[in-house]
Amino acid sequence: MKTPSYVALSQQMVMRKQIGVIANNVANSGTPGYKADRLLFAEHLAKPERGDRVSYTRMAGVKTSFYAGGISKTGNSLDVAIQGDGFFVVDTPAGPRYTRNGHFQLDENGQLVTSQGYSVLGEGDQPIVLPEDAGAVTIARDGTVSGDSGDFGSIQLVRFATTEGMKKAGGGLFTTETAPDPATGSFVIQGSLEESNVEPILEITRLIKLMSAYKAAQKAIDSEHERQRRAIERLGRMP
Repeated sequence: MKTPSYVALSQQMVMRKQIGVIANNVANSGTPGYKADRLLFAEHLAKPERGDRVSYTRMAGVKTSFYAGGISKTGNSLDVAIQGDGFFVVDTPAGPRYTRNGHFQLDENGQLVTSQGYSVLGEGDQPIVLPEDAGAVTIARDGTVSGDSGDFGSIQLVRFATTEGMKKAGGGLFTTETAPDPATGSFVIQGSLEESNVEPILEITRLIKLMSAYKAAQKAIDSEHERQRRAIERLGRMP
């Protein structure tokens, strides 16, 4: 009977995906604003023709943890961290995207952009443009960007009633079909960045435990194959 092997194999398939998720978390532990992922599991019950129901393991999806990471000072005037549950709004060719990564810079036109070159939107969904004579840039807690020659706009912050529908769009960006609301309870901190919320030690501990469980499942499969081989040999020697 191959059921024990199938059960162990289903566990291995899910564990391989989980190992990939954890490895990606660890790789992005130093990425500003990165949010860790968790693999969701589900039980699949199968009813054979005879005997008890068999429980298999299957992947139910990936859930992103949106709790805030720590805030570290960088001293860069264009680095901005969010205190609260808000998101920056970014204009991309695929439409508006949302991020917690406030590592911004100026492009050749003086627009405030992300490291990928996407415009950071201000109030009214307008880009923020700094003139050449802007001088020292100051970003207030409410997101107002100003310099020696005046104010140049205010960085827009939004929030969502729920983050359940938010999906990663690459490069620290998120997409969602949920309409945003103004993040009135959030403010920004100039010269700082939000760190990744990944806890490397915990992730590596999970990875070690997973590798041990994966090897145990492989041992179970090998033992079942050996049992079947011996059974076939015995049956073959029967008169």
